Amino acid sequence: QRTQPLATSSLSISNCLATKPYRPFALLRHVEVEHCQEAFAMILELRYADDGVPNSLNEDSNFVLCFSGDTRPSSQLVRRCRSYPTSRNRDKLGQHHYRRPPSLSQPWLPPSTPPQISLLIHESTFLNDSQGRVDAMKKRHSTSAEALDIARQVNAKACLLSHFSQRYRHVSIHDAIASPLSSSSVDHHNESADPMRSSAVIVAKNTYPFHWGIALDGMIIPLTHSGLSKLFDLSRCVDALMGLNSENPGHLA
Repeated sequence: QRTQPLATSSLSISNCLATKPYRPFALLRHVEVEHCQEAFAMILELRYADDGVPNSLNEDSNFVLCFSGDTRPSSQLVRRCRSYPTSRNRDKLGQHHYRRPPSLSQPWLPPSTPPQISLLIHESTFLNDSQGRVDAMKKRHSTSAEALDIARQVNAKACLLSHFSQRYRHVSIHDAIASPLSSSSVDHHNESADPMRSSAVIVAKNTYPFHWGIALDGMIIPLTHSGLSKLFDLSRCVDALMGLNSENPGHLA
């Protein structure tokens, strides 16, 4: 009596997979950026929403990931990210190289509300101090402040800073937001006893109109709105565990 429901269930799953194949990737594009020859960023659209639920028909809320790779702040990347919804719709209408397989159950219609960049993973090789800015120009990389500014320009929902120079033992939230802010706008010596509620943390968190944080080796984060909204708090927890303080900017190795 128990084997028949299981067999029926398995058959239903097989039929579902046969009629609706698993296609998590909606679109992949590359963008040439400013580093070395043939250096590219990537824009990847995943067929599920910010809440992690797979999308089959409504692609307006697809998750769009942009990975900068090694680069200077790229105006071309900004243009492609900001124009991505328009070009993405044009591609899906078949005017370029990409054509979505037709649906047997419902025709595809251009979305009324194009998706924006859900997460920008941008290299942040150097801090935004005088030496970091010089090295970023010389070695064709980006500073932390430049990376966050790119996220602001592309109207990203979240930004994760990555690819830090080995000269830094660890990069904290305070290190990433540029020395002028941490030195002139915030009095670190009069901060609250609770580091998670200090004035410096509040200023840092509210400086940018999106969720952001610092990448770590081996980091695994859920690509959902609720997961990305915790990036800043996660970075603050790591800073506390590392025992860092604002009097040692850069935390040189």
